[in-house]
Amino acid sequence: EIGACMGRTAYYAHLMGMEYTIVDLPMTNVAQACFLTSALGHDLVQLNEEDEPQPIRIRPPSAPLEQYDIALNVDSLPEMKQDTAKQYMHVVRKCCGQFLSVNTEHRYFTVRELMGPALSRQPYWLRKGYVEELYQC
Repeated sequence: EIGACMGRTAYYAHLMGMEYTIVDLPMTNVAQACFLTSALGHDLVQLNEEDEPQPIRIRPPSAPLEQYDIALNVDSLPEMKQDTAKQYMHVVRKCCGQFLSVNTEHRYFTVRELMGPALSRQPYWLRKGYVEELYQC
């Protein structure tokens, strides 16, 4: 997940048995680590420089690339500088099979402008003005 806020999606994904990687700014990584280790325990969360693999991994954008089935971004790409968002999407195209976006279309640019046509596109029913889009990478 790109821009995971406090890491609640990672928390619930873990409860469902999924492995999860968060990519976010270093100071936000600190908050995510505090929340997730408090909620789940230190033995389930791997920080960027730690060697022992864990089901939840917290990484800064500068971390080495890994391969993922799907990437997720909720409520942040259109709020970044467009060049930064383009860099994230370049990495997503190289490392991920699919990309799921839940974002507003009322900012400086849209995810669709960065990614092109979506496999599926629909209003996000939880938040007015938001769109859920699935892209093939």
